[in-house]
Amino acid sequence: MGFTRTVGNVDPHPDNRDHSTIQAAVDWIHDNLDPVGDLTDFDNQGVNSGVQMVKVYAIAPDNIYPEQVHASAGFTNAGPNDYIHTTAMIDHTGVAGVGIKIYPEFDASTYCYVVGEYGHFEGFECSVNGTNNIGDSYAIYGIQNCKIYNNIVHDLTVTANSWCVGIHVTGNAVHSVYNNIVYNIFGYFRSYAIRVDGTSDTGDLIYNNTFSNIRCPGGGYGAAIRVDGDNVTFKNNYFDFAAGDGACYEITGANCTHDYNVTSDDAGEGEAHGIGNADPADQFVNPGTDFHLKVAVCIDAGTDLSGIFTDDIDGQTRTGTWDVGADEYSVPPAPPGEGWHGSATRIKILPRDFLSDNDSTPEKASLAGVTCGGTEDGLIASVPIPTGFKATAVRVYASDTRNVTVEEYDFSTSTGTQKGTGDTSAEIDITDVTSTATNLLHIKVQSINSATVHGGYVTIAKV
Repeated sequence: MGFTRTVGNVDPHPDNRDHSTIQAAVDWIHDNLDPVGDLTDFDNQGVNSGVQMVKVYAIAPDNIYPEQVHASAGFTNAGPNDYIHTTAMIDHTGVAGVGIKIYPEFDASTYCYVVGEYGHFEGFECSVNGTNNIGDSYAIYGIQNCKIYNNIVHDLTVTANSWCVGIHVTGNAVHSVYNNIVYNIFGYFRSYAIRVDGTSDTGDLIYNNTFSNIRCPGGGYGAAIRVDGDNVTFKNNYFDFAAGDGACYEITGANCTHDYNVTSDDAGEGEAHGIGNADPADQFVNPGTDFHLKVAVCIDAGTDLSGIFTDDIDGQTRTGTWDVGADEYSVPPAPPGEGWHGSATRIKILPRDFLSDNDSTPEKASLAGVTCGGTEDGLIASVPIPTGFKATAVRVYASDTRNVTVEEYDFSTSTGTQKGTGDTSAEIDITDVTSTATNLLHIKVQSINSATVHGGYVTIAKV
């Protein structure tokens, strides 16, 4: 069994981790293998061979490790069962600023982490402090046969005549890169979210990543993905090359396979199952900071890749038709005690949710729905909006066409504000209503006059 080393606050701090830096943990493993650096630990008869774990915990004051980590130099005889696995022990929840961060100062050639052969690197946030006007910047650099997953890379800027790359994998072997989010890559000479190279690649796998806001503002060239290697496969990714001389794809390698991708330019339209011209503002909760999906074309646009992995960047199991990008969209289950009924991206309005607005002519329920008898009487449904969501549209189904008014109602002040009108013949687009602690939707079907209301729905989206 391999070593396990912990990184974080060390003695005299009560956490008392083994090391205060990630590189120190890697170096300790290197020096304690026998022979030194031999991942098979041959002279020690394999006692310490296997997976060498580096577990990175909180560190005061803000969980930032200001270092460049090299987990490759000096190691030999790595293999499918003998490698270094570096993992963040605080969940970043799919957004920057929450988890474990590797933020080195820029240098002549800057990287956050170099993943060694067969190594695993997961769960970190990587960026580079400042603007690199000296040389290349690579946030994550992967050597052959490595796996890079569930990371967030953001805000790299290189103004020198050099490379600016979020994730770079190289070497003539298989790399697996999945469930990563890379955004705000600004290289004035060469700018890429991911670069995949190697003269005789045997088939890198680039799956379910989100690459957004890649720019080349200088006189150079860029792309969301650059493929120099042969036999590379990339599927279920979102690509956005936002500005400068370039495009979402730059592919020069032979025998490359790509499908089921969504792009901000028209590149996706050239794939059998791809989608093009998908603006990031329409796909994500916040295209500048939060790349969780909202109701958009990325949902159910992918293909099942469960032979490689089964979850998303948040650890949520991917089920049914897979989504494109690092996040698998989901609507939370109905909170206990609340009267809404979760269904995909909609809240169902059941017939029983409608009540008469006239005590003298109460609603009457049947298998077909609910009605009330007065000519001018109406039915009202009160629909809570789940926390973290907004209501964007309403549909009511009825036996005859009747007018519908939608209001945001605040029960702390007993006031309502009209958000949209229409009728039961079509969906009603309303002014967005974001959930608060004291609001809900009032949906009023007017002048029922013996018509039957069958039910309806409210369309919701993450905010």
